[in-house]
Amino acid sequence: GESRVDLALFSKTSVAFEIKTEFDSVTRLPSQSTAYMKVFDLVYIVTTEPMLPKLNNWIPKTVGVLLLGNSGSFKTIRDSESHACRADLSMIFDCLRQPERLSIAEKISKPKIEVPNSEIYDECKRIFRRLLPFEAHAHVVQQIRNRAYPTASAELMSKVPNALKHAALTLRATNKEIKKINAELRMIPQQTNKQHIEHDEHIFPIPAREAERIACP
Repeated sequence: GESRVDLALFSKTSVAFEIKTEFDSVTRLPSQSTAYMKVFDLVYIVTTEPMLPKLNNWIPKTVGVLLLGNSGSFKTIRDSESHACRADLSMIFDCLRQPERLSIAEKISKPKIEVPNSEIYDECKRIFRRLLPFEAHAHVVQQIRNRAYPTASAELMSKVPNALKHAALTLRATNKEIKKINAELRMIPQQTNKQHIEHDEHIFPIPAREAERIACP
């Protein structure tokens, strides 16, 4: 729909995580929660202690709540109920890419779909709508799990420090630019080794004890 979830996880099922902190408005939370329940199996709101009282009247009872503590750990306030049996076929269909829609449609109809390119969307949707909601959800989860990052992007995510994982995951860059970043990252261990520094968790070649004393503005 018109909502973009903060974090989506696709494994054995689909899980949506919407983050709400003191810096966020909760006015859109009802519409966001409703949209997520039409696509995802499990839906969770991730929040902090001061926000808990404000959220009670804004989210459906079937939506789960995760509390982020001061230590950085999470506590489950309420588990999410399953929404796969109530998936909205039209909305979940539009989360797919065209080749994924075609793959599902051909699995259902068996013979290869041969229609003009301009009619592929409508034909695939017509076939997709034969499915029960939980069946459609299972097909969509499998298709999205099959998505793969380009080799350069996958290498970047595996090389960067944990603090930069999210930045690497959401980086919008060309394949050439990502390869250049990877080349720069590969040089860092060589530079630190020459200086006989054992701590390579930092981008800058400084010992951990010094890094701990440096406060970033």
